[in-house]
Amino acid sequence: MHRRTFLISTAIIGIAGCLGACSRNLKMGPTPSIAPAPTLGPESRVLPPADGAAPSSFSEFPLWPEGDIQTTVTALHKQHLCGTAEIPELDGRVSNGLCPVVVDLSGPSTWAIIPDGKENWSIMPVKMSPGPSPSSSSSPATAAGPYDPGPTIAIGPAVLDDSYAYITAGIHSTKNLTSEPPKGSASIHVIKVSLSDHAIVASICVAKNYVVDDKFLYRVTLTLDVEHGTLLIVGDTRGVSQKADSFGFRISAADLSIQFDASTVFADGFQVEESLGEALLVKDKAVIVYLVTGVSEDRGQKVIKSVKDGWVYYKESDNSSRELEAYKRDAFRAQNIATGENILLADHPQQFHGLATQIPIYTNQHEVILYGEYGDSIFSVRQPGSATPILSWNSGERAIPSTACVFGDIAYLAPSKHASNRDGALQLVSLSAGQDVNEIPISAWGDSIAVSSWGIVLHDVFYPADAWFGYPSGTSEPTPTAVNS
Repeated sequence: MHRRTFLISTAIIGIAGCLGACSRNLKMGPTPSIAPAPTLGPESRVLPPADGAAPSSFSEFPLWPEGDIQTTVTALHKQHLCGTAEIPELDGRVSNGLCPVVVDLSGPSTWAIIPDGKENWSIMPVKMSPGPSPSSSSSPATAAGPYDPGPTIAIGPAVLDDSYAYITAGIHSTKNLTSEPPKGSASIHVIKVSLSDHAIVASICVAKNYVVDDKFLYRVTLTLDVEHGTLLIVGDTRGVSQKADSFGFRISAADLSIQFDASTVFADGFQVEESLGEALLVKDKAVIVYLVTGVSEDRGQKVIKSVKDGWVYYKESDNSSRELEAYKRDAFRAQNIATGENILLADHPQQFHGLATQIPIYTNQHEVILYGEYGDSIFSVRQPGSATPILSWNSGERAIPSTACVFGDIAYLAPSKHASNRDGALQLVSLSAGQDVNEIPISAWGDSIAVSSWGIVLHDVFYPADAWFGYPSGTSEPTPTAVNS
């Protein structure tokens, strides 16, 4: 979790003619600090001209959180984001005031979600201003026992659509937890929140004794299947004991009822070795279970990296040698689950996340972004199941970004992972034109980024957009620069 100041200090490099005139000079940012930004109401900000308008620049001041508060962002869609925040006024109701939040960026307004009993949840509006926290000295022990700071909430992934937020969270007692972050078993819940009236629509407990530690956000995945109106949730056992509980469910997005339980596929029980998005890998069985259909199959020699939008992305192992050079020859392929169509994406291994990325932030992006591996890395952006990338270059032609995301026709690329470039510029590239259309000096290395028409999430802080491609800002139109120049 981070809280940093986002600096905009130079002019936009260029904007492709087909995208319209939207370049403008940006004023110098403040010195790096956590000085309070001016408070601007919705009427004082420039709002997105359309839901699909791709931002070309961003304000130098964060919109959320307000004040120096620790946050994590897990999902962004249009004007809403999900995440976690340490809310001072809730310290004592939940440990450290840490709880899931849903944020309406049009205000902004923040709504905290806290447990209300063992199985129920409540939601309430909260202020994000820092304040004094209760301490053990101000909350003395009573005859009933020592001061209890409240349950500890473990924050899991979240997804958003136009109407609802779907959030995962774990609850465990603080009384016997001494580690930081807390470790131990917890009940895992999925909570559905209405974005229109900020009400809890439904919730369900999917696991009673799941191991929660600092890897919780890595080991639990939540996928929204819009086509079938379902949620796919998996909790795997990477890095925990052999006896740890795990789970995999397909859940109705309407009422959170369970439609499919992956454990029912195996009469002798199972453990989830790894979550793959729309599927899971079963430990000690070399079997993959597809949550959308409930079908299971032997994975064979495939080293599966992800299952997304009906495609299995995997490495085809070269077993001719155990040497590194043989590993680097492993082909990377995609196979359509429904039709069996199989395509070659690259003749060497690929990664779905940049090496610097910590926790991916959910957006409704469907483009497949691959980063390659080792010194001959190739960065590419393609449509699901496409053998031909929209954008592609190797590390000899251009630096491989540390992380990237796509919104509309624009790919937003964070600086290279190399130390000398960590303070470089956020580069904006048009997918249709294949050209650089903007460059914004920021320090974005080491974190996930996410973009909507409303702005950008960077270092778990949201900065509003203040200009958009295709919507003239009244300035001249520079000449675009080529991607590989």
